[in-house]
Amino acid sequence: MESAAFRRSPTSRGVIYAYFHVPASQGRQTLLFLHGFPAFARIWHKQASFFRERGYGVLIPDMLGYGGTDKPSDPAAYVGTKVARDIIDIVEGLGLQKVVAIGHDWGCRVLSRIINIAPQHFSAFAFLGAGYQAPRGHFDLAATHAWTQQHLGRVLYGHWEFLASPEAQTLIEQDLPGFASLMFPAHPVVTLQHVCPLGAMKQFLEQGHIATPPSYLAASERNRLVQQFQTHGIAGPLNWYKALVHGHVAQDESTLPMTSFHFMHPVFYGACPDHPISLPRFARDGFAAFAAGPLTVHEFARASDWVMLTHSDELNEALLAWIEQL
Repeated sequence: MESAAFRRSPTSRGVIYAYFHVPASQGRQTLLFLHGFPAFARIWHKQASFFRERGYGVLIPDMLGYGGTDKPSDPAAYVGTKVARDIIDIVEGLGLQKVVAIGHDWGCRVLSRIINIAPQHFSAFAFLGAGYQAPRGHFDLAATHAWTQQHLGRVLYGHWEFLASPEAQTLIEQDLPGFASLMFPAHPVVTLQHVCPLGAMKQFLEQGHIATPPSYLAASERNRLVQQFQTHGIAGPLNWYKALVHGHVAQDESTLPMTSFHFMHPVFYGACPDHPISLPRFARDGFAAFAAGPLTVHEFARASDWVMLTHSDELNEALLAWIEQL
């Protein structure tokens, strides 16, 4: 992903995004890739290379708060409909139509809001790990913890509380290598032990631990990731969690009409059965309730979170086969 293909341009609300863009060959679609936490546009470099070689256009932004994109200090700036409108502004500014949009992690939430407010620019949607997330006008993190403990036997989102706290930025920026080792683990048991439980991530960072590095992320890429956060900070990415935990997301989603919740677009769902947080059962329930169009499900054996890295060849081929039959 050469730097010459990166641009910076403002959206209608005045936020400037950095994004990687390579135009499509005649007759080919453009693919939009939206990353999650904590990543950058470059997390999709294997997909960018694969699809460019086949003539597809590629559009990959640094999401709000990351990399070369603006980093508003107000968490309310990070709510779904506002970020979705930013992405749509970029798509419209480039004159793109019938884009295939692919999201991972928080990128799936943005895809969901795109579906709710302006799906007409897109021909299909692919969700990796997480699924479609229908709008909710209310969110209670404590109640969510209680529900997952009761029905699943454990807390899934204990890290959300820490990541939305005032102390998270300082603790993370004091130990970026340790934080990166938690977010890009060699095995999902690291997430189960040190991310999901309440207080576990904070304790891991306070004690200065570093988890075993994964084989799917070369040392050079791990160093690049740490350097990006050293340069740009973690405050912007943490605002996604503050927006959710502090009620801004629920307030934003309460404005969306129920008629926008359902959609007919073709969907690809990349299920990651070993993911400790984005459980496939939740995604399947969401698609069953709201996605009325054709659904393609591809399960990536032993996949946890970073499927674009751990199963890059399989993911690329599965997406290509799906896109070619749209």
